[in-house]
Amino acid sequence: MKNIKTILTLCCMIMIMFTTSCSKSEKSITNSPENISVTSNSETIETEIENDLSETLTGTWEGTLSAGGQDLLIRFMISSADSGFSTAISVPQQNLYNHPADTISIYENQKVTIDFTSLKASYQGTIDDSIIKGIWKQSGASIVLNLEKISDTVSDRVKREQEPTPPFPYTAQDIYFINDETGITFGGTVTVPNGKGPFPACILVSGSGQQNRDEEIFNHRPFLVLADALSRAGIAVLRYDDQGMGESGGDPLPATTFDFSHDAAAALDWLSGQSYVNQNAIGVIGHSEGGVIAAMLGAERKDIDWLVLLAGPGVPGKELIAAQSEAIMRASHMSEQQIETTVSTNIKVYELAVGSLPEADKIAAIRRELIKIGMASDQATAQTQALLIPWMKYFLALDPAQYLSQITIPVLALNGTKDLQVLHTQNLPAIEESLQAAGNTEFITKALPDLNHLFQPAVTGLVQEYGLIETTFDPSAISEITTWILETTEK
Repeated sequence: MKNIKTILTLCCMIMIMFTTSCSKSEKSITNSPENISVTSNSETIETEIENDLSETLTGTWEGTLSAGGQDLLIRFMISSADSGFSTAISVPQQNLYNHPADTISIYENQKVTIDFTSLKASYQGTIDDSIIKGIWKQSGASIVLNLEKISDTVSDRVKREQEPTPPFPYTAQDIYFINDETGITFGGTVTVPNGKGPFPACILVSGSGQQNRDEEIFNHRPFLVLADALSRAGIAVLRYDDQGMGESGGDPLPATTFDFSHDAAAALDWLSGQSYVNQNAIGVIGHSEGGVIAAMLGAERKDIDWLVLLAGPGVPGKELIAAQSEAIMRASHMSEQQIETTVSTNIKVYELAVGSLPEADKIAAIRRELIKIGMASDQATAQTQALLIPWMKYFLALDPAQYLSQITIPVLALNGTKDLQVLHTQNLPAIEESLQAAGNTEFITKALPDLNHLFQPAVTGLVQEYGLIETTFDPSAISEITTWILETTEK
């Protein structure tokens, strides 16, 4: 169930958060991105609306919701419809875009109510020209949310400034390939530079969580931007939809990182079979979990000539996630006591998850540890289930050193210094140590200043920033990657 793993980040992982000291409003908004989403497309109107009110309402509205020490940008898009109005909501910091409301009701006294029945939540406000003064209600909490009209048009600003536009100095073609081991068909896009080949070529392997071929998250499409830059530089690139996403089949629920490595191998097989590919210059670029997959392929296949690890783990999964949770809590200004309690509990439950206890005993032991720190019973059950899905158990036990210590081909490993998901101080030295153990003399490890896990210029590195940063992929990082590949493949 890869979508479980996107609750916090593109990269990884499920972090068990300390919740006993959270206020009611904090819990209602921040426990998961889904909490503020809306799920159906019906709309109602209870009274006839005057034309001037219709003109006032139609457009894009924004406001800031303050809960639990966190400010969330909330955006409503209100459109005229045959039966009145339709409404959608976006919360960029929680990777939520253009989700339709259940109902919108307008009253003669300039009041508006927007309901999210599946979430037991609603927004109620009073319209005053270009302002709606209102209250967000959810799970027993009532929080002030005033909206200001920012545009008469309905827009969620889907297109980011770096997204490529034609004309392109390359050909883009949608393709399909099959993983022969599983019979799963994958959809992808290959970009091939104009001119006479053969060209250096690579596949892009995404991080954890179900990703489409563009690795789309927080309204950013980093793989689209990266593939465009690489193919403009003369490198053929194949990017593909993960299992269960876009045009790819399969069920990610029972799958693990090992299974996803076989999907990447099938993509590599397809690419290496193309006439325009330089058979002596084939590589893999993996982001986050994709970095581990790149290492798996690099250790077992002789037809790979280079690897790029973008925020790739270098330490065992249980160590990586423990450090991740600590870094995120510290950047979120949680107390040292909260951090200490959570980290200690995390380490215990991770060890239990990968341990040898019978499954029933394992479930009971993990729940006990979570309830011991004040976690509600239903939340403890949900966290336990998340910890014991096949992907999570495999990842917790996975040690990238097992593969990195076998790799002797050129490797470029990059991390951002503001990356809170895969810490550069923890992982780059570990990657370097493993490659040295392999006798590899052709690698570079480099920390890029002030870049986050998505290689965006960041202030805190927290997930909440991702959707608010306009840059999709820092140009200096793209330049590092492109220059290194060209220099490596021209040797």
